[in-house]
Amino acid sequence: TQDKHPVNRNLEQLTASEVKLAELLWIKSIQSLSFDKEILFIISRNAKSTPPVYVNQFGLFLDDDHVLRCKGRLNNASLNLGSKNLILLPNKSKFVELLIRKVHDKIKHSRLRDTLTTIREHFWLLRGREAVKRVIKKCVICQKAEGLPYGATAPPALPASRVSDEPLFTNVGLDFAGPLFVRESRELEKSSDNSSKVYVLLFTCASTRAVHLELTPSLSVPAFLRAFRSYASRRGLPALLISDNAKTFRAASAEIRKLCRADEVLRYLTNNQITWQFIVEKDPWWGGFWERLI
Repeated sequence: TQDKHPVNRNLEQLTASEVKLAELLWIKSIQSLSFDKEILFIISRNAKSTPPVYVNQFGLFLDDDHVLRCKGRLNNASLNLGSKNLILLPNKSKFVELLIRKVHDKIKHSRLRDTLTTIREHFWLLRGREAVKRVIKKCVICQKAEGLPYGATAPPALPASRVSDEPLFTNVGLDFAGPLFVRESRELEKSSDNSSKVYVLLFTCASTRAVHLELTPSLSVPAFLRAFRSYASRRGLPALLISDNAKTFRAASAEIRKLCRADEVLRYLTNNQITWQFIVEKDPWWGGFWERLI
């Protein structure tokens, strides 16, 4: 089957006849391993011995190339031998797996039914549907195209601070909104530079969702402390403050701890267990109960 002119022979590329011969050798090798009893019975032609199951079930015979084929009802049809008498192949074999993959890729990754129909144009697989399903299930391209989306895990239970029945603003979440531009006064409306930038400091109760707003001229620590004192004078000191990891809040938390070193304030904070809690960095959804109000 090789080229008669070895000088012009491209050894890196197989010819069609070589591929056909290699496929024939693989088929005969697989059949000799899986259907050795059937082949020996057909070759011996011993009518007294009991034939194997597949011999009578598929009407097996050996063709001129000693390949095991199945008899059907299309012997009188104007078809070639490969279409009238299909080649019998086992259910599990590396060659069968590669054959199914080849056909599946050839028909553009169609479903099980189309793949099996195309294979049965030339081959008959034992439990063919099972074999094709097993191979297609491992196809990465089909998994990407038909795979289900990742199922989100069930949401965890709300923390105790979100479902407590304690008084209003006992557990508080806070965040800044802005900047906003406001006018200084009506007398300066005609001026070109008559607006300033301010921020809104939002306090929300973790359990009742009540809201308290304070206006701050900047994001500095002194401005925040003034706004916090104004809030505390009206709503009282909370037992728990929850916020994100903004630099203003981190610095303010340290400043508040310094201010609370006074004996009277420290005693009050200790007795009421007032703490400041920061959510995990780069996870803003942890503060959803105040972020959605912004």
